Amino acid sequence: MIYFVALPFTRVDDGGLALGEAVECPNAASAVRRADALARRAPYDLNVGSVAFSRPGRTR
Repeated sequence: MIYFVALPFTRVDDGGLALGEAVECPNAASAVRRADALARRAPYDLNVGSVAFSRPGRTR
């Protein structure tokens, strides 16, 4: 099984970056679209960027 994830980044008070809440997506294209939407979400200073990635998972 492969997991597809969109992960936003937010700016913290000291100017650094922090991870936002990861969003699991059904496929790679959906993860890319979600990451794009998360990076553009208003208010625009809420998220400063995002990534889409996949990772293998274990089945039990």
